[in-house]
Amino acid sequence: MRPIVVLRAVAVAGFIAGGSMVLVPGAALATPLKVCVPEKENSPIKTPKASACPAKYKLTELGGEGAKGEKGERGEKGERGESGSELTKAEQDALKAILPCVTYIASGIDGKPTVQFHACNVQIVSGATYEEEANGAGNLVIGLDEKPGTQTGSNNLVVGSQQNYTSWGAILGGNANTASGPYSAVLGVDNTASGVDATATGGGFNRATELGASVQGGSGNEASGGYSSISGGFEGWAKGEWASVSGGCEPFASGKYSAVGGGDHTQVLTEYGFGD
Repeated sequence: MRPIVVLRAVAVAGFIAGGSMVLVPGAALATPLKVCVPEKENSPIKTPKASACPAKYKLTELGGEGAKGEKGERGEKGERGESGSELTKAEQDALKAILPCVTYIASGIDGKPTVQFHACNVQIVSGATYEEEANGAGNLVIGLDEKPGTQTGSNNLVVGSQQNYTSWGAILGGNANTASGPYSAVLGVDNTASGVDATATGGGFNRATELGASVQGGSGNEASGGYSSISGGFEGWAKGEWASVSGGCEPFASGKYSAVGGGDHTQVLTEYGFGD
């Protein structure tokens, strides 16, 4: 350090001590002290007047806050915080409202994990404006739905495999059945309910093709008259309105309100007729 700088430091220290002031290292004065430090050594320290110093004196502030230091090095990266929820508050509130309806049972039906819905209704909708609007959605399919057929209908209950549904409000169960009539029901194997409100609920290869027509069993039967019905038998045909066939081999009832009780190739062609 140059001598003049040392002398200045000693002079300033003496000036402060003489004025009964004490500076604590690292601390700033409440009100910074301004003094006039001489450029020439062995010259006295002076007090500035009107914040100004005489010639060859430098105004110096003691105890004030120093200049801002350089920016320090970046600290180490902190630990990763917990992930926040991606759900909005409204979505979180909706989920909290649903949870009381749902119960998980680790060992439920047949000892298998089971989810129960209780004290609540479960509704499946297609998203369409009206019930009678097929858009392929809103169906409840139970099982793997293996080898599905044409499945463009809506709001249907479907169980089994190879099922076809192209309308709405139908129930299907079994294998390879077709429900193309609105509000129809078809069970068994390879049965078809194509009439409105028609049902084919048993046997195989049966068809209910008109409004309210029904086939309950047998094989190869067809109920094509409005509200006609076939209970069983083989390749029977209920063609007349409100006609009925109870069974037999290739029975035929074409008259309105006609009925065939059974037999082989029995035909009833007249209104209100009966044959067996």
